[in-house]
Amino acid sequence: IGENESYCNHLVGENNNLKKENMLEVNIITIDDFVKKYNIERVDYIKADIEGEERNMLRGAKDPLKKFAPKLSICEYHLPDDPEVLEQIILEANPKYIIRHNYMKLYAYVPSE
Repeated sequence: IGENESYCNHLVGENNNLKKENMLEVNIITIDDFVKKYNIERVDYIKADIEGEERNMLRGAKDPLKKFAPKLSICEYHLPDDPEVLEQIILEANPKYIIRHNYMKLYAYVPSE
């Protein structure tokens, strides 16, 4: 991994009180950086159920949310304030989003103009 690349390591299961020998180290990259690195021309849809990391994923996807306005389907039941926090992050990135909460999931889209 290059010095200027924005990868970081994450231990899967570190928030689940697992023993260190049962953890797996993986490299992660933000959606912002992935889109830039691979010259992605559009992002149509983002679906996430990532065990409480949804807010961090959205914080790392602000450029595509603003530029491409992908449809979103995001789980919002892992942390008590997920509905409010996730909605705030999305609207800060792109205030044109229409957001609905249904069955512990957040669904969002930007209407066609």
